[in-house]
Amino acid sequence: MRVFQVFLVIILLGVTLRAASAAETEAQVVELLGQVYRPQVVNSEGRTGWSLADPEVLRLVGQTTTRMSWSSDGETLYFSGSVRESQWKPGSSQVRVDGSEQPAPGRLLGRGKEAWMEPEALFFALALKPQNRGDRVVAMPEVPVPRLEVVAGRRELRVPLASALRVQPTRLRLDTLRLRFPGCVWSGSQQTMLVDDVQVAISEREGTVLMDLRFPPNWQGEIRSGRGLTEVLVGWRSSFPPPSTIREVTGLGFSPETAASGIRVQAEGPFEYHWNFDRSTRRLTVDMPGLREPASLPVSRAPQGGWDSFRFRPVGTPEQPILRFEGDLAAGHGWQFVEEESTPGLLFFRSTSTGQVGSLAQTGSAATAGYVSSRGLIVLDPGHGGGDPGCVNRSLGLLEKDITLDVALRLRDLLLEEGWTVLLTREDDRDVSWRGSPDRVELQARCDVANQSGADYFISLHCNASVASTRAGSSIHWFKQADLELARSLEFALGESLGLGQGGLRRDGFYVLRHTDMPAVLVEMAFLSNPREGSLLGNAGFRQRIAQSLAGALQEYVSGCYARGAELPGNAPR
Repeated sequence: MRVFQVFLVIILLGVTLRAASAAETEAQVVELLGQVYRPQVVNSEGRTGWSLADPEVLRLVGQTTTRMSWSSDGETLYFSGSVRESQWKPGSSQVRVDGSEQPAPGRLLGRGKEAWMEPEALFFALALKPQNRGDRVVAMPEVPVPRLEVVAGRRELRVPLASALRVQPTRLRLDTLRLRFPGCVWSGSQQTMLVDDVQVAISEREGTVLMDLRFPPNWQGEIRSGRGLTEVLVGWRSSFPPPSTIREVTGLGFSPETAASGIRVQAEGPFEYHWNFDRSTRRLTVDMPGLREPASLPVSRAPQGGWDSFRFRPVGTPEQPILRFEGDLAAGHGWQFVEEESTPGLLFFRSTSTGQVGSLAQTGSAATAGYVSSRGLIVLDPGHGGGDPGCVNRSLGLLEKDITLDVALRLRDLLLEEGWTVLLTREDDRDVSWRGSPDRVELQARCDVANQSGADYFISLHCNASVASTRAGSSIHWFKQADLELARSLEFALGESLGLGQGGLRRDGFYVLRHTDMPAVLVEMAFLSNPREGSLLGNAGFRQRIAQSLAGALQEYVSGCYARGAELPGNAPR
């Protein structure tokens, strides 16, 4: 009987040990951006966690932008990431995050190869938020609040990413850029905020964070080349064309002879200015492109002449200077701009009681006496892109979408130098709507960029193709009567001057010509399917010549309109 009891105890003990072993080796399924990980579960001291030496845990950490390391004395575990940095001590209920102590969401237990962490703690350290989805835990990278950085004198918004992913940018309007972060979750406490001059609005839809960045009037946001896919750098540049003349400021600040308004700007010559009034903050912002700031800029933090405070500061670059005025209006005060016809380059910002000041629009543009502007807003549409390569010359390894984008970028730079405001439907290799969208949706998205921005002109760039490799030459396509004059101005920009055949003007009902509200043309630059012309299109120098010819023809077209006294859309001379 005693032998039987001992035997029974041994059996039960073995079952218990096997059960404990099974609990320790049970795998949990974790998914991060489509990748699956199966870390082994550790149960100890009434807590459940994952061993930091588990290959699956190491693989999970390796898929994030956070790096894990122990201090030399083995008493502190460091997690260094682009979203956050944290320091953990075994058994502590506190964690140091970005230099500040706070309650830990879970514990680190053990040291070195014996260390393990509770899942909540590890997810937090890696800037991931877990969501239970049935048989698995989905780890979603956090999207933090954008941070302002100044890089080589340029202001940028930096959005660090917890894991490498492809962010999808879309331009909603001329002044609004939307960033899509698929498979992510917002980590901020607010849905709207102001970061420097940029209004940020956050929304979440079906596991995707949508970040809308609205830039000040007359400024455009752009994705700048950053550091791979581990962060997004967004810069913003003015829509103002480079001024033909840069003016020095000869007088600036509070003027005794105009005590009611107090603020005077005096430049060497006439200039344009663009204002925006924020009703919620009562701040008036005035950008004056082409004005170089003086050695000292006046600042007033005390109420003067109807202003609670004001300051001047440069916001452009040395090549394209922009002087900005920011003034906070006192309650019960309005503002107006006063110019003197006899003194070009002189402008007053006058503040007085609202009953004595005429009403101005919240946003607007004007110029001092004698200023003449000949610029317009033009939308360039590089044909195809993203999942649509356009025509393909396999023998030369050329895709139409790459050539149209390259020419559009070159043409944009030339037009900016000529004094145009330029907007592209796409600035990189992507669909304007979404990848795989129906043709009608994609083409309408391109039209929307032009229509919603109030563009003056629209030019769609393409390469022609034919099953007959002998077909050659450039052609200009138009549809609306309003398109014809613009098409005629570009008819001889290409063709013989570049050694190409000339297909002339053709009236065609292309979608982008029928659904744009402004003069629009579609330019077939050359036949990519033709061996000779395809080889030319593959040459960067030749693409530069195409851009130069188109830019020259457009400038002549605008000059001709002014010479004839015709009114350009939205840009009549002042």
